[in-house]
Amino acid sequence: MALMAMPIIVINLGGEMLYILDQRLRAQNIPPEKSVKVLHDVVRTMFSTKFIAEVIKPAPIYSNASTRQIFERLAHSSIMRLSESSMDKLYDLMTMGLKYQLLSCKKPNEILQVTINHLQSIRTCIIDPSVIDLVTSCEEQLNMHFKHLRIGDWSQLRQALIGFFHDRRIKVSLFLQEGIQSADGRICLPPACSSTSEHGTLGKAQEYTAGGAASDVYSLSLFEAPFTNQHPVSLGCNLYGKDRPRAQGRSARGSTP
Repeated sequence: MALMAMPIIVINLGGEMLYILDQRLRAQNIPPEKSVKVLHDVVRTMFSTKFIAEVIKPAPIYSNASTRQIFERLAHSSIMRLSESSMDKLYDLMTMGLKYQLLSCKKPNEILQVTINHLQSIRTCIIDPSVIDLVTSCEEQLNMHFKHLRIGDWSQLRQALIGFFHDRRIKVSLFLQEGIQSADGRICLPPACSSTSEHGTLGKAQEYTAGGAASDVYSLSLFEAPFTNQHPVSLGCNLYGKDRPRAQGRSARGSTP
């Protein structure tokens, strides 16, 4: 499953990069026509038919250094130019945002919906029909590429993705303020599940006879970790938008590596 990880990494990081670039352009009061051109140029290059065809091909997961180079070239496909330091900060923010989203998925197959959310949000940032068509085509290809995966396949894919981000623990001021990160840079997670599910109450184990008849029910002791609540912005959507739902800073316990 690791051979199928790069489309998830590249497309989701691309979405994060566009959110951040859009926010920075607004903060710097760049004229709207110039901002639109920058975003359109980057999206047009990122979702070009040739580039997406290469990204979707099965391949080993790239190193962070190689992945950063991809996004440096994409960022510079527009009239915008970033210094080495600015690119480092941009990539750090992109990767921490996606790490938070992957770890916050309650089910492994939610990763695809996070990716679709990125693509749908990107479409709202652009106005050129030809560029919108490129993003739509990418979404259709992703659905075709991943539709055959079973839950076990998604679980293996998720493990491969988490391995890519495992050693990245960069502190982000916004994430610290809104309870996404703890003071040491770890990601704070929402509850993994509710007290009940479609299969019954958590903490109860049903025993069955050899013939398949229900037998004894056992109560299990569950560990109750003080996890944070789910951030109000849906996974895969824009965490940096001016009008986004805000979260209050919360306890940083219940964090992960």
